[in-house]
Amino acid sequence: ASAPRVRAVVEKTVELGVPVLQHVWNKAGGNGPGESTPDDVAALARAVPHARIIMGHLNGGGLRGIEAVAAFPNVVVETGGSDPEQDEEG
Repeated sequence: ASAPRVRAVVEKTVELGVPVLQHVWNKAGGNGPGESTPDDVAALARAVPHARIIMGHLNGGGLRGIEAVAAFPNVVVETGGSDPEQDEEG
């Protein structure tokens, strides 16, 4: 998400008035090339402050992910696919 080519695409979404859904993950063994972290989304939000960015997969970013983007009002965290609470039934 912090690559210059992504920034160019996101700048176009501002022109078009559409939001961006950016997949993120914090992998225990480290992310692979081209895989975004919440810190990448924070960099993108800083670079394109008028963009509306949805940071996908709360469970993949976790609390650290929320903290990384908390200062950016142009980012919302998507919670689909997460397990915010789990009981005995799963």
